[in-house]
Amino acid sequence: MKCSPLLVLVTSLALAHVPGASAEVGDWAVVPATNGEMPAFMERVVADVTRELERYGRHVWHSHAAAVRFQEQGSSAAVGIAKDALEKWDQHSRAAIRALTRGDHATAFSRLDQAERLSRSATEDINRSPERALRVLDTCLYKVRALLETDEAASAAAHASECVVLVPNVEPATLMHPPRVLALYQRAREQGRARAATLVVESAPPGCIVRVNGVRFGETPLKITTLSVGEYGVQVECDGTGRGRIHSTKVGPGTTKQVVDDRFDRTVRTEPILRLEYPRERRNGWRANDARDIAELLPAHTIVIVSALTADTVAVGLVTQTGSRQGCSLIPATAEGPSREALAVAIRRLIEGKCGDVSVSRRDTAALFNPGI
Repeated sequence: MKCSPLLVLVTSLALAHVPGASAEVGDWAVVPATNGEMPAFMERVVADVTRELERYGRHVWHSHAAAVRFQEQGSSAAVGIAKDALEKWDQHSRAAIRALTRGDHATAFSRLDQAERLSRSATEDINRSPERALRVLDTCLYKVRALLETDEAASAAAHASECVVLVPNVEPATLMHPPRVLALYQRAREQGRARAATLVVESAPPGCIVRVNGVRFGETPLKITTLSVGEYGVQVECDGTGRGRIHSTKVGPGTTKQVVDDRFDRTVRTEPILRLEYPRERRNGWRANDARDIAELLPAHTIVIVSALTADTVAVGLVTQTGSRQGCSLIPATAEGPSREALAVAIRRLIEGKCGDVSVSRRDTAALFNPGI
């Protein structure tokens, strides 16, 4: 089969091998992998491959659902807060304390709720600045004050516990709060720490900055014993410039370990769909390992990678966990991507475990299937 200049690689990595297609069970997922930015046609190709797999009775994660699931179980991109949103948050916080001072609790609650929504939407970004982290904590405690002043003691205690988790390892500005608010906050912090929650953060490579809900704690490997029980956003940043992906981590009694692979975090994307993006200038051999990591998190039995490996390379291959290929095919494509007909043929061959003519060099194939090449 003659291939056009633009080709797309579709690789299926089966994480468990069950002889016979009809005997296979479990979820499938289709994940694009590109060197550099994802081509515009890729979302359409992912949808086409998904439909073809479903025609063969496969239960497939749809692309956006897979992205949401990965964010829940794995990590999500760091979210920045726009300058105008930050200014609105500041306005709400200042207006709330003015309302509390004059005893206008209705206005105070309204302003505090709006400020809280903004801060919780980008906690890890706002808390990166020690000054802003302190303002977030103070604003959180303004609501504790408002609840106490309206005789909502139980709600005030519960909210104080939320403040402890929202901005960990930061001391409130004592002159900004009444003694009973500070006392309630300290009690909530002591109660949380009394449950002996420990977070251990490790990374590859070691020596990376660790942030918890945006607050810097130290460098990996790191053991943190000052957290209260709760859910935190853990970031690991290894180059000192980029913002790490946010790993939602539930810290409970005992020891919780979070291990972060910096290379994988730099590769995985969840916008606009779940995908893998490798450096444009490198021939990367990590696709199989990265797909298995995604499969473990979703979970999925099989990953189908749709990959523009080079400008003129296309193959369809099936790889089991042991590394043996069980299906492959070439897919010719135009600038708009491969045709639906060509994809249908490729997926049929993949399902049947057949191989067609493959034009990639042995080195290209090794770079795709053998990690570290």
